[in-house]
Amino acid sequence: MTGRSGHTVATLETVARSATKLPEVTEGERHGNPTWFVRGQAFAWDRPVSKN
Repeated sequence: MTGRSGHTVATLETVARSATKLPEVTEGERHGNPTWFVRGQAFAWDRPVSKN
């Protein structure tokens, strides 16, 4: 996938697949968005694009 800057960016599916392969990772939600945690600490999340 190509972002606005022309750089290749990861899809949410790719991030999810990679994150869940790491040890001790759990997947959940924070503020209604997919979030990945290690020992209760978020390290990756989906941040929707702002409409402003």
